[in-house]
Amino acid sequence: MLKWGVIQAWNGSKLNPNGKSRPNISEEIHTRSRLLNKPVFTFVAFIVYLAATQSIVIAAAEEKPQPQHGPNVDLARPAMYRAKEANLPDWARQGAFCYMRLDGGPDEAAKAKITGWGLSQANLDVLATLYDQRLEQIVSLLKEARFNWIWITYSTGFSNEHETEQRRQCRRLIERCHAEGIRVCAYMSLTNMFWRDMFEHEPESKKWVSMAGGKPRLYSGCPERYLANINHPGWRAYVKHRVELALEDNVDAIFYDNMWAEPVGMRSLLSEVQDRLVERARETGKPKVLLMVNAKETPQRIDMHDICEMFWAEYGQGIPGVWKGNWYVDNARKTRYAKGNSPSWKPLAFDLSVFHKGDRMTGVLAPRETQRSFAEAVAFGGSLCRCIEGRMIERLVAGQADAVASWRALGQYNAFALKHQDLYVGAQPDTRVLLLGGFRCESGSYVVAPQRAI
Repeated sequence: MLKWGVIQAWNGSKLNPNGKSRPNISEEIHTRSRLLNKPVFTFVAFIVYLAATQSIVIAAAEEKPQPQHGPNVDLARPAMYRAKEANLPDWARQGAFCYMRLDGGPDEAAKAKITGWGLSQANLDVLATLYDQRLEQIVSLLKEARFNWIWITYSTGFSNEHETEQRRQCRRLIERCHAEGIRVCAYMSLTNMFWRDMFEHEPESKKWVSMAGGKPRLYSGCPERYLANINHPGWRAYVKHRVELALEDNVDAIFYDNMWAEPVGMRSLLSEVQDRLVERARETGKPKVLLMVNAKETPQRIDMHDICEMFWAEYGQGIPGVWKGNWYVDNARKTRYAKGNSPSWKPLAFDLSVFHKGDRMTGVLAPRETQRSFAEAVAFGGSLCRCIEGRMIERLVAGQADAVASWRALGQYNAFALKHQDLYVGAQPDTRVLLLGGFRCESGSYVVAPQRAI
């Protein structure tokens, strides 16, 4: 059974054509959908204008979430925090930053090995020493490629006691980056628990596990990674304590990943984190620490980005062009969709997950592809967030020609963007190009027909 929700976004302002305010996009989709039916799966098709005024019909398929509630949890949906433009510093404006993922440290290497990502031992060794033995080399590389904002692996889901060494290395890296004018975002897992370590060092965490059918819910099927019940007071307190640790280490932003939990509980916890970040800014007189999340872009979740000062996504797929016989333009289409669902001041960055040869873990993006991907992102009002965790970082620190060439190409484009910020900061699209996608249902599921630009 299918349900449909159709909405319009007017240049990210959430206004009707007559200027009157309109409901939140996700709330409107849910409202209209409830009028039709209550299926297990949602199907919403989308057509996106790449223009200052977009007309959007959203497409996504997502399983209906199964709520879990801890003891003494108020089931009423709380008021959701909404990010404010006043809390966005000039350095975080769209077009003013060059942002990348610098995943690393001993806990990141342990996470990769436990989860079974298939990284070589040489790659794991590089990750494990990235923030410590290779610290000066990494800072030098960041300066060379003109990056002025990175994320680092701060907390992956081990116990706070286990993560002591990871935090020590992060603290030193943050200090070095700040000395070079580089802002730092702390990567944290919102729901993941490496249960063996957690149960040993935090016995109470046995009560925090999210259950389904009498069994622990697993992260991506990995038996070593349990998902936490987002509504359990004990887990929520643990998440907030990690925020305090990151604030003590002077991070500029916090990023949450592994958002596999009941949406209402996630919204309320993220809102509480934001309340604390605002309070901290008032206490210290320092700029507010920014928040961003990997909440995906489905109708049931997209409003979680409203809580954050930045819209972050990982929908990127290499460069535009022909993929497997079909014309691929999804990066631009999804960027305009995300921008249309956000206020015009909110910056957006997206990761590239799939390349023509390999992916972000196994491939090294060629210089030409690197530059075209960067140009595509900024042309449509976004920013490219490169992940170099796998083969790329291993070959880069070793000085291998392909990785060095890719890095230099990225640095060349970063330098241009920073030199010509007048072209990008505050820029708004002025094109009126319509992308059409055909949709059909087969055997109760949805299939997106080949995307073609008209």
